[in-house]
Amino acid sequence: MHFYQLLQLDPLTLKQKIHDVDNKKQKLQLIACLFIRAILLVSFAIFWISSLNFIFGKDTSSFSLILFCILLTLRFVPFGYRVGHSLVGLGIVFIILWLAPFISLIAYPSIQFILHFICLLLLFFITGKEPQMGNPGLYSFSYLYLIGTVHYISNTQVVHSFFILLFSYGLFAIIFYHKHKFSNENISFIHIIKENRHINNKNIWYFYYAFGISLLLFLGTYLRIDRFMWSTFACSSLFSGYNTFKISERAKERVIGIFGGSILSGLLLLLIPINYLGMLGGICLGFCATYKNKTIFNCIGAITSATLIFGLKTTVLLRITLNLLGVGYAFLYHLIFVNITGSLMKKGKKRLGKN
Repeated sequence: MHFYQLLQLDPLTLKQKIHDVDNKKQKLQLIACLFIRAILLVSFAIFWISSLNFIFGKDTSSFSLILFCILLTLRFVPFGYRVGHSLVGLGIVFIILWLAPFISLIAYPSIQFILHFICLLLLFFITGKEPQMGNPGLYSFSYLYLIGTVHYISNTQVVHSFFILLFSYGLFAIIFYHKHKFSNENISFIHIIKENRHINNKNIWYFYYAFGISLLLFLGTYLRIDRFMWSTFACSSLFSGYNTFKISERAKERVIGIFGGSILSGLLLLLIPINYLGMLGGICLGFCATYKNKTIFNCIGAITSATLIFGLKTTVLLRITLNLLGVGYAFLYHLIFVNITGSLMKKGKKRLGKN
């Protein structure tokens, strides 16, 4: 495997290769690859976000960040149907992301709830033919991040946001076509619609995920807590596993990661200048292969930026409290949803048995 190909691997795969290989030269090469990959990833993130902010304005920085995350995944994970239809789907996804901040401007929380639910369902339906590949989690994060950080206050900002998405769509469409033009050639979007006409495990999961997040956003409109999006991120990370992890195990890892990451961030902020800490957190994140470790080092970037607004003590307290709120809500919602769907399925089976 060439060095460039090794750079495309995720940290978990690289660490497994480092563990398995016996040759010292190959082991050193793999270790060097892991380091270089982490540094290149942060360097490219800085270049990408800085360039887009320079071209389209600093008021598009949130879009720059989520577009970077989408770009990293888009190269490897298709939508599960032919490329022409997928490009249309990608366009719809970008329209939804552009419209998402408008929903928060609506005065009626009940209407917000309905629109969030519809938008999230569409995102999952368009991108999530194979949910275990992570698309629903990625696009729900993008949606929630934009809701939490983008507040349209001028026509200029709206126009800037539109054009950054239009530019990125053109670029991403070229990349998507190049990478996936021969993938799923025999599967059309009509096939996806027909496949999902009836109730199945995946459709139930779509509903479970979209309804749970929308309900939390609805509650957030009444709580009016700063950085409430941290609760939605925590909740979404627990919902995002489609037969890939147990929610109880993910909740435990999240709680440990949040406490560890918040304390670590607080200590580092006392020792390292704030301008360098975010970059350090990004590099460390490039070495992480487990969810718990990713949660720890994600805290560094989040707390670093929020500290400038709220101060260190308040930020750490908010980070821990809101994540615990999100985890607690997700766990309670999951238990209620499972019990309700379980009882409905039992009643359905009894009716079928009588017939």
